[in-house]
Amino acid sequence: YLLALATTSGFMAFTATFFHMVPYLTDKGFEPVAAVTVVAVWSGSATVGTVVTGFYLDRYDSRLILAGQLGLAGVSFIILLGLNSISTLIIWAVGYGFIQGGMITTQLVIFANYYGRHHLGSIRGVIMPAFALGNAGGATGSALVFDISGSYLPVFWTFAALNLLGMIAAMFARKPVQSASVR
Repeated sequence: YLLALATTSGFMAFTATFFHMVPYLTDKGFEPVAAVTVVAVWSGSATVGTVVTGFYLDRYDSRLILAGQLGLAGVSFIILLGLNSISTLIIWAVGYGFIQGGMITTQLVIFANYYGRHHLGSIRGVIMPAFALGNAGGATGSALVFDISGSYLPVFWTFAALNLLGMIAAMFARKPVQSASVR
């Protein structure tokens, strides 16, 4: 359950941010083309992050990689709130995109690393509804918070906290121990 919490919290923030980044940036006074450029750079960097992270997942503990990704993502939301130039936003997009792309690969691999492949379909089948609800709830909830408060500030602070909570969950996750009768 800790891995499900970790991945769901990270992707809830990721999906909602993807939906709301252009409105957030245009509300801050950036031209729409600049806001879309930030999202495009973020997406391109995510592609690189998926590949590079795959390399590291074959060599290092996927739990620690996930915890690191979530911690960096949490800090990146705090950094995002202080950025006021297109150049710093592009740098942010490269870093955040890389982290998020890597998390896509990590969440695909970590469940197999922890539970094996034999029951992976069942495990992912149970986890994916929560994942989907988190993604939908994050995007919809963000819109609601913005509509009520007129600001994305509480949204991004919440996303920072969710990612840091996910980091803690990932750090405490342990591989299940099989009993002798199951082997």
